[in-house]
Amino acid sequence: MPRVDYDTQAKQYHTGRRVSLESISGWRDALVGFMPPDDRPILDVGAGTGIWMHAFATWFGKPVVGVEPSRGMRNVASTRRRDRATWIVAGRGEAIPLGRDTCSMAWLSTVVHHLDDVGACASELRRVLPAGAPVFIRNSFPHRHDEIMLFRFFDGARQVADAFPDIATVSREFASAGFETIELLRVREPAATSLEAAREWYVSMRHTDSAFVQLSDEEFARGLAKLDEAISNGEEPIPLGLDLLVLA
Repeated sequence: MPRVDYDTQAKQYHTGRRVSLESISGWRDALVGFMPPDDRPILDVGAGTGIWMHAFATWFGKPVVGVEPSRGMRNVASTRRRDRATWIVAGRGEAIPLGRDTCSMAWLSTVVHHLDDVGACASELRRVLPAGAPVFIRNSFPHRHDEIMLFRFFDGARQVADAFPDIATVSREFASAGFETIELLRVREPAATSLEAAREWYVSMRHTDSAFVQLSDEEFARGLAKLDEAISNGEEPIPLGLDLLVLA
């Protein structure tokens, strides 16, 4: 199956994914009750262009280490870095280039479906985190896409996302590494300003989103046609709802 070439798509990814801190403040509110009283760095696995690194450094005033396999994504993160106490390094979730017990918590945003081995990542996180440290997984898990608007129009993209590792699989792999599932929450972000704005975003992310890139041109065109019909009918966009799986 085709994958996003994040080295060549890094700038477009950053443009498409970049959001205001206010628009994602629901994640701060969801995390704050689980944050450990620990000054060790926050670990962002699959940090991309550093969008969440900046959010955590701003919200929580802690150092943040991002681990990212794509050179292109790391380059964008480095050139756009605004926070002194943040670092991004080459690595993968299955091979984290940090020592034992070095981080206070771990964050994985839309990452688990990119991992070749979820269990290996869980073992690495158990190594670099102290006992009791939380792991936060922000994702759209299979068959839980009811608040993701694009899947309403692009059925092929929904089918791609339904093949991602599900909650039971992720929880089982992390349990094998010594983690307990603490909670599953639904966190919402504001809706697009209009369906027309959403359409522009979908087109711009055609070769950058991991679900879109696997669609044929015909499938993508069918999705746009469904969206255009909804626009003609005066329909309104819905807020984005994603899951937050908390383990420790």
